[in-house]
Amino acid sequence: MIRLPFDTLARALQAHAARAPEQLVFRRKGFRNKPDEMLTFSDLHQGAQRIAAALDAEGTVEGDRVVLAYPTGNDFILAFLGCLLARRIPVPVNLGKDARSAGRIRTVAQDCDAALLLCPDPAAPAVASAQLPGGCRPLAHDRLAGGVYTPRPIDPDDIAFLQYTSGSTGDPKGVIVTHRSLATNLHQIASVVPADLTRIVSWLPQFHDMGLIGTVLTPIYAGWECTYFSPMEFVQRPMRWLQVITETRAHGAVAPNFGFSYVLERMKEGEAEGLDLSSLGILMSGSEPISVSVMDRFLSTFAPTGLRASALAPSYGLAEATLLVSALRPGLEPSVQDVSLAGLERDQVVAPGSDRDRRRVMGCGQLADDMTLQIAAPAPGGVGEIVIDGPNVSPGYWGRRPRKAGFATGDLGFVMDGQVYITGRIKDLIVIRGRNLYPTDIEAISQAATPGAGANSAAAIGLTGAEARESFVVVQELSASQLGQADPDALRRAIAQSICDEIDLLPDTVILVRSNALPRTTSGKVARSAARQALLDHSLRDHFNPTLFEKGPCLA
Repeated sequence: MIRLPFDTLARALQAHAARAPEQLVFRRKGFRNKPDEMLTFSDLHQGAQRIAAALDAEGTVEGDRVVLAYPTGNDFILAFLGCLLARRIPVPVNLGKDARSAGRIRTVAQDCDAALLLCPDPAAPAVASAQLPGGCRPLAHDRLAGGVYTPRPIDPDDIAFLQYTSGSTGDPKGVIVTHRSLATNLHQIASVVPADLTRIVSWLPQFHDMGLIGTVLTPIYAGWECTYFSPMEFVQRPMRWLQVITETRAHGAVAPNFGFSYVLERMKEGEAEGLDLSSLGILMSGSEPISVSVMDRFLSTFAPTGLRASALAPSYGLAEATLLVSALRPGLEPSVQDVSLAGLERDQVVAPGSDRDRRRVMGCGQLADDMTLQIAAPAPGGVGEIVIDGPNVSPGYWGRRPRKAGFATGDLGFVMDGQVYITGRIKDLIVIRGRNLYPTDIEAISQAATPGAGANSAAAIGLTGAEARESFVVVQELSASQLGQADPDALRRAIAQSICDEIDLLPDTVILVRSNALPRTTSGKVARSAARQALLDHSLRDHFNPTLFEKGPCLA
């Protein structure tokens, strides 16, 4: 059983503020001559107390849900902590600018029966058009009046916050995170990083579990310093990430596979000059399937800057585990298993019979302390659904029945030599004539066959047609520059032929769409189930380029 130094985040904050009030915790990095914005432990504690008092003054009561719709910034951090101190339940959501963001805010507020929505500006389009339920009123952050903060005890088994899953449907599920499960996972995360880690850099969205737990709450709990900036600032110039790591001599950083791939795609000649990544003791990858080829390319590209293979730390996690399930321990190099694609189609882990039959799967490290993991597999050593349990695992979803022992993740994988390997998602499997096809494999082939295509730009979707005929289609996004250069028929044939060459099956059709046409989750991953629905209800047709889309087979 883990012995926690603090059984709640609030107690960790109070202890650090008393011990080292002027210690820097957060630096919001300013670009284009904007100053950095700092928060010390004293700032965090006093600011959170002010907001806690304001929540009392606003007439909310303990246990009320408070939706937090903020951009990346220090105000979000203070609002979140203020809710914890006041024993309100914060519910982070993405503050986007489109109708999809407004719909997400509305459905989350309805699902959790929120009493209040805090945001920078209630007139912002995503908030103003959200049509909040009657019991939920919006309030601007700077309108939060002060007051007298009354300390109150926090039961570790009470609900700390709700983390809504980034699922692709209109039926969001709020993962219940208790104070104890949060403190447990924060301690587990701190335990798998090098002992001398004190500084990290992040561009991850703060409302999402990976950014919130890993780069906002863990620094508060463990006493680290985090320099951060927004995801949009990363997208605009991805090399900023590595430049800030160099500038701050950071010891740690984390990103999904997309982040590593995007740096490589957008990197310009000479941009690596002056980088020094030798300070990194851990560079964690998680949140989505990890590409061995991307990680190999990233390491080889930046090895001259001092990046060590032992710093790369693949991990596996999900919101229902608060965040972390497994991660590679410090000092070990990532492990890769070459397995048979044909074997995976039969839920077996066997050696490949040829290069064409080979799939490289990266290990996601060892289980976090006090966790258990089982593989629901038809045979020993086989692939099956991952079932987890432990003190960091959620008791269930808001408004739904509490879970029983063991949480079935919906992820497929296997365990070998003490490491966890992820092969895919059950709901995304494409089953054709008894073969289990993994969409990620098909999507990787499509992207490789499309000139200039980036990672996460395709969706392979299984369909059942007339007379129960099983088939699949591939939707491939094209950038604006690709749209002007593509020969649509030739490109569709090339994609289809590449897929057929690799897996001996031909897609029913290949659909070419504009960039960013595919629906995505709040963490930026392609939402395949929503893409499938968009195909079925023809809403994806709005994004077809008429000269690029043609119904029917790709190959004559």
